[in-house]
Amino acid sequence: MLIKWIQKHSLRRKMMSAFCSFLLLVLIIFAVFYWGSLRNIQLENINHMIQLNMQLNATLDAILVSPEQLKYIQLYDNKYRGILRHNEAALPPAGQYENTQYIENAIKHTAFSNPYVIRATIFSHDKTYSSVNSGISDYQNKIQKIVDGITWDSVTKTIYTEVFDTDIELNRYRILTMICYLHEYDTKVPLGILAVDIDFRKICDAFERSAEQANGSGIAVFSESGLVYQSAKSPLSLENQPELQETLRKGAEVLLKEGGKSREIKVGKERYCLTATLNEKTGWDIIQYQSEAVLFDSSTQDLQKSLLLITGLFFIFLGISYVLAATVSRPLELINSAITANRESQLAPIPLDKPMADNDMGRVIQNYNEMVERINKSIRNEINYEVTKQKMQIRMLRYQINPHFLYNTLNIISSIAQIEGVDSICQVSGSLSRIMRYNVQGSDIVQVSQELQNARDYLSIQTTRFPEIFTTAFFVQEGVESLAMPKFLLQPILENAISHGLKKTRSGGEIGVDVYTETDQLRITVWDNGGRIDSDEAERWNQILKTDTASNMMDEVADNEWESIGLRNVNARIKGYYGNAYGLFIEAAAGGITKIHLRLHIEDLE
Repeated sequence: MLIKWIQKHSLRRKMMSAFCSFLLLVLIIFAVFYWGSLRNIQLENINHMIQLNMQLNATLDAILVSPEQLKYIQLYDNKYRGILRHNEAALPPAGQYENTQYIENAIKHTAFSNPYVIRATIFSHDKTYSSVNSGISDYQNKIQKIVDGITWDSVTKTIYTEVFDTDIELNRYRILTMICYLHEYDTKVPLGILAVDIDFRKICDAFERSAEQANGSGIAVFSESGLVYQSAKSPLSLENQPELQETLRKGAEVLLKEGGKSREIKVGKERYCLTATLNEKTGWDIIQYQSEAVLFDSSTQDLQKSLLLITGLFFIFLGISYVLAATVSRPLELINSAITANRESQLAPIPLDKPMADNDMGRVIQNYNEMVERINKSIRNEINYEVTKQKMQIRMLRYQINPHFLYNTLNIISSIAQIEGVDSICQVSGSLSRIMRYNVQGSDIVQVSQELQNARDYLSIQTTRFPEIFTTAFFVQEGVESLAMPKFLLQPILENAISHGLKKTRSGGEIGVDVYTETDQLRITVWDNGGRIDSDEAERWNQILKTDTASNMMDEVADNEWESIGLRNVNARIKGYYGNAYGLFIEAAAGGITKIHLRLHIEDLE
């Protein structure tokens, strides 16, 4: 029943029905999974809390990492390391003063360029260096007491103290102190103790900037001794609330131990969702908590808004679908009519009363019309090519004599010359015999090695004909001789190089053939040093060769035979076999060198 209804109605009604069915299905699915989505959105909020914890942890790590560069100055500053290594008491006062200034300038430069560092101090075995000059004695005793109370399992270990209040140069600070040993790079021998006081208030400021993304949740940081930070907009006040602090700490400890993402805790009558991250450097717990009622409330509001939005979009898309159905159906009807009319006749483009809109269907019709034009043009070119091919074959017959008779006669001449000891005649007749054999045997497609051998035989005859006028050179890239190419491409170009390129040359002439591959092309370059062509003439010929095809070359009457069956013949044969992207290109190079480049497609001989 449904299938018959679909088949009976128009495309426009089918599209309208499909759009309505799809939108209604989306609305039903959304309503069915409405309540199930609450949990997913809640999990997204929990993931946001976890990401914020990680951001706070990364912020704390970044703040603590920057002062650690003071740990490594002695590793790359030899003078700095030497001062810490040697006994300062053995130096004269001037030397001691100079060394003290050097060390303190180094740590002051590093400390003062870091906005989080308040004071940096080095306690060597016989000297104290500090970026702050007051209260050093009491400070040294305090640091030494902390160092003595720690088990140093490694000289590279770094520890962080609890947060405490102190006075530095008459200013009250709340600080966190980083303590570590300075040591030799290779032997790990201690050179002294480094203590860096970090401004904890600025750490809290950095936490507050990150806490702006908390979306109503509270953030607290606990050290071993207790609460060290809570966000300003926390829903719970943790100050002077030891029981509440203990609830959060125990919940975080269990969560970190179990490796879960979140944990539910109960504070009074309200339930909270808790997430926690451990900072490895300080051992602090970074805790974030939010009321579950807030989580569900925001999730419900978001879903309700989405439901209203989808309902509104349903009616909007209903109207849009009607317009789209009307827009699509007309071009399809035109295409169907055109294809039906072209079944038993020549391909014809789709007639248009007015220009189509610049959209997908309009471009489909435009592309169809262009495709029809290309197909018709290709058919015409194919017909012209076949006609031209027959003309060229007929024309080539004018220049042929009985090849088998000539081939046998040349073999007789070669044998007589060999008996009489006339090597030059033997060589020339042998080369000509191979050329004739190459002409009458085999297919139109040969290996590169066969075409090169025919070129060598042709040049051998010409060097005998024109002794001492020119020499030849061949460069053949390894591996290309087995590739395939059309027959008799090189001989007309070599003939052109001798009769035109070296026409006025009496000695010192050169003719070369280079064969190599470049990307997906087989390149053959025939060059001579006759200097018979300049860049303007080369450009003129390149324009002729660019527009030449196998179908139009034979329709033109050239001024001389070289133009009719020479370069243009070769160019047309290459384009006829490989396509118009291939062919000849002429280059007037420096030093009077003329290069004719053959661009062929790389193919293996089947």
